[in-house]
Amino acid sequence: MELSLSSCLKLAPQELIAIMEKSFSLLDQIIIITNNPNLDKDGLKILYVNAAFSRVTGYEPHEVLGKKPSILQGVDTSPDVIAQIRNAIKNEVPFNGELLNYTKSGQEYWIELNLTPLSINGEQCQYYIGHSFETTRYKKSREIASEREASLDFVLESAGLGYWDLDLKTNETKRSLRHDNLFGHLTMQENWSYETFLSHIIEEDKRRVDQVFNEAMRIGGDYDVEFRCRWPDGSIHWLWSKGRFIANEHHEVIRAAGIQANIDEKKSAQEKIYSLAFTDELTQLPNRAAFNKGLKKLILNSKPLALNALLFIDLDDFKVVNDTSGHDIGDLLLGNIAKRLSNSLSNVNMIARFGGDEFLILAEDIGVTPETAYRNAENLGKKIRELFKQPFFCKNHEFYITSSIGITLFNDTASNKFELLKQADLALYYAKSCGKNRYSFFNESLQLDLVRRNQLETDMRKGLSRNEFFLVYQPKVNCNNQLVGAEALIRWRHPTQGIISPAEFIPLAEDTGLIVPMGEWVLTEAIKSIKSWSHLIIPSEFKLSINISPVQFNHERFVERFSFLLNEFNGLMDAAASLVLEITENTVIQNLDESMLKMNILKEFGVTFSLDDFGSGFSSLNYLKLLPVNEIKIDKTFIDDIVEDRRNEVILEAIIKITQKLNLDLVIEGVESIAQVSLLNELGAKVYQGFYFSKPLSENDFLSYAQSHR
Repeated sequence: MELSLSSCLKLAPQELIAIMEKSFSLLDQIIIITNNPNLDKDGLKILYVNAAFSRVTGYEPHEVLGKKPSILQGVDTSPDVIAQIRNAIKNEVPFNGELLNYTKSGQEYWIELNLTPLSINGEQCQYYIGHSFETTRYKKSREIASEREASLDFVLESAGLGYWDLDLKTNETKRSLRHDNLFGHLTMQENWSYETFLSHIIEEDKRRVDQVFNEAMRIGGDYDVEFRCRWPDGSIHWLWSKGRFIANEHHEVIRAAGIQANIDEKKSAQEKIYSLAFTDELTQLPNRAAFNKGLKKLILNSKPLALNALLFIDLDDFKVVNDTSGHDIGDLLLGNIAKRLSNSLSNVNMIARFGGDEFLILAEDIGVTPETAYRNAENLGKKIRELFKQPFFCKNHEFYITSSIGITLFNDTASNKFELLKQADLALYYAKSCGKNRYSFFNESLQLDLVRRNQLETDMRKGLSRNEFFLVYQPKVNCNNQLVGAEALIRWRHPTQGIISPAEFIPLAEDTGLIVPMGEWVLTEAIKSIKSWSHLIIPSEFKLSINISPVQFNHERFVERFSFLLNEFNGLMDAAASLVLEITENTVIQNLDESMLKMNILKEFGVTFSLDDFGSGFSSLNYLKLLPVNEIKIDKTFIDDIVEDRRNEVILEAIIKITQKLNLDLVIEGVESIAQVSLLNELGAKVYQGFYFSKPLSENDFLSYAQSHR
């Protein structure tokens, strides 16, 4: 998920912006958010600045939004630093460094810039957050210190920095009072050694800091490190230390000097930014991005003999809660579920909200044998189900809800996080298909299904470029058995497996998004057919129908691609008049307003729309007066037992009369017997499609059929 941060958190853009602005407004440091120019043809531009930005630069937000960050740079800004920043953005990696900028009035100011790529969906960077400390005072302080060494104490003290200077031959240390203050001492300590320094650092950071110092001491040179120290009162504080080990002409390290600064504010700001990026606002659980990060870390650090478990939880029929009680109650319910999971499953590594009503759980080292790991993961699944047996209470509402769980076990450091999620998702799908409110393990059978599915997806991609797909045409005839149209249907001739059923490859194409290029191929071939048949025996009123998948129709570039394909055939805009696009009512109701807009645009090209599988939804008659359709196709379920079932006959007769009154064309599909044809003729039906008249035909066979049914 390609998915965005707003969709992951289930927040509207306005709500997300409000949350970010509220958080950033609390910071004293400069925050700038930009787009990712690698994804935006308009290049890098400022999307957001906080109040601290305006205070430091003198620019109001409206003066910089939409402009390039270079508005802040001037003649003395380092080209090398700018090049480093551009390279970091190009490669979507973080950047840290000093940068000279200019205020609106032209005054110089220095910043310590931390540029962080932000991935909302856990896959590709979408934004950059620039978090800056104004370091003008520190920069000027260092310059003054180099010119006036005698005033070093005063300068560093004014900048809030503590310094130390160590003669490695005499072991004599000079340091400022501020240095000792930063380690929690109100007065200068009598003795201070390297061991004293290390004793103040918390255990988790001590080894790392020691390695940094020893490496710099070994070869001579600079060091730069951040760490946490424990004050005598027990409080923990972040310090930044930067210094240099100096060697003589014999390459012997003889002296070291450095400075310390408190960076509690910086770390607090980073934590707030991290929380925005990796915490689900609704449940306060880790979000999708945080889970992906945690899963990747667990895979890399997994113990060789230990098995881990990934559990994918989906709430059963949660949509009913939103539909009947409202999304505000649904959100409260999700929050209560998150609390119950967190309070009851304290022994797992991570509980995350993956989005919507989906939760993920990571359990590390649950067994060294498959049998033990399976039993422990099964017990965890049972425990989760038990948690849902008690009701949830939200604003005087009482809810009983169940969950389905997919489980996969792993311990291979070569495991792919996306593969593991697929496995757990497949196991979850199986649990739901077995009746919900249960758990299911990913097993060899499901693995074979997944392998088959993955291989089929790969073969489909290759098949599109190798012309393995072809069209067949099922005739549409009138009550006099004369050809009036046809439906173009896609087929796949696999090089080794022969004909693959559309029932198998079309759902997979929709799940993977391949239905979009596949649908464009069908449209292209249909236009070619119309062009090549125009001089043959096909009647002028003939129309060729093609099915439009919901995924294809709801794609943001559907109308644009459709018009492009029409124009590509040398002004064949008139070919659109011979096309009928068949869409189901479920397709259009996903976003009714946008669907109607798309349909009206395409109707201007002359395209005809047919409402397919009519009568299978709940509000079909209502859509007839709203949607700009010219034709409806009666769902096959009405036809199958129409001769035996008087109720279907009555319903169909009413639909036929309605379409006649509304001046809509009507096509009866699924006709398979003479008895059905006779009854349909009596009811007033005019156009038929079905095996009684013809199965889908190859192009040559269809043209022969057309000649004999003129």
